[in-house]
Amino acid sequence: MRFYKVDKQSFTDSSHGFDWFTTKADAEKAGHRWEAQGGESDEYAIISVINIEPNKAGILDALNSHARHPDNG
Repeated sequence: MRFYKVDKQSFTDSSHGFDWFTTKADAEKAGHRWEAQGGESDEYAIISVINIEPNKAGILDALNSHARHPDNG
């Protein structure tokens, strides 16, 4: 399974969490929205493609590797 992770960042070296999407188009829209709300280019988004094996071990590995973030939410 392929997912798209949008990491929301700012140039003040702070992270603002991340969101997940199932389509590249939705991820790009979310990234553009995040960047647009930054006003003078203070915020940017990094879009990553995450491939997850569709079984228990693959899902658990993906959660442990990609879904941990101390300030997400």
